[in-house]
Amino acid sequence: MKIEKPVIIEDYNDDWPFIFNELKEILEMKLGDLALTIRVDITNITPLHT
Repeated sequence: MKIEKPVIIEDYNDDWPFIFNELKEILEMKLGDLALTIRVDITNITPLHT
């Protein structure tokens, strides 16, 4: 598997938890009962770069 997109390292953003929660809510609304569980996650340690 070849990955075409570059890896981007960014400074920690205090908005990320809210952005990921919004994404999770959108997926739950769109997928409904099609998904048993939805996990939206980012690997980071506040406030390190990720």
